[in-house]
Amino acid sequence: MLETMYCGVDVSKEKHAIQLLAPSGAKAGRLQVDNTPAGANLLTEEIAAAARRLGCTEICIGLEATSVYWWHLFRYFFEAPQLAGYSTKVTLINPRRVKDFRRSLGELPKNDRMDAFVIADFLRANANRLRFSLPPDPRFDSIRSLTRARYQLAKILGGEKNRALAVLFRTFSAYGRGKPFSDVFGLTSMHVVSELTVSEIATLSLPQLAERVFGTAHAFFSSGEQERITRELAHC
Repeated sequence: MLETMYCGVDVSKEKHAIQLLAPSGAKAGRLQVDNTPAGANLLTEEIAAAARRLGCTEICIGLEATSVYWWHLFRYFFEAPQLAGYSTKVTLINPRRVKDFRRSLGELPKNDRMDAFVIADFLRANANRLRFSLPPDPRFDSIRSLTRARYQLAKILGGEKNRALAVLFRTFSAYGRGKPFSDVFGLTSMHVVSELTVSEIATLSLPQLAERVFGTAHAFFSSGEQERITRELAHC
């Protein structure tokens, strides 16, 4: 039967706080290391030394997914030579789950050391129900970064479009109601909005307005289509 040591890591930008727990739940050591390669190396040496002292053959390590501060240490755990002789499991934990678990422990002081203890105890209590991570594949790092960047940009763009629509509604409330253009933010529509005022649109005849639109959207209308549309509008 595997004897498991639990390691809770409270990550931060500058330093990581670590709590080690024996299989029984007894505290087996705690330390704080810099969030640097040297700090990661020291941490894995201390973890391996504690596992040897306790006679543990399995190490369960948990980190909260806090911003991107966990990223380097998480990857290092899979590569650390000090842990090569142990069955090492690493998992990223949603901070909300740790927060909910903390409530079950009663009133506890709020500091980095206690946070690390709560994470380690959460691991010990939920080890059979956790999903442990596979070694990270570097091929997906750039894809993940790009998709997240695209998602953030799409959210920003959506917010700015809503802001623009609100301004447009205050100026020309009927503009989008009849959908004169398939896309309010399309090239032709934006030309009308940015180059023509409401009063200009109101005073231009339909053929004149069509000519202004054709000047921007000439690539979408052949000369024959432009003439046909202009003739039809002249009779409106």
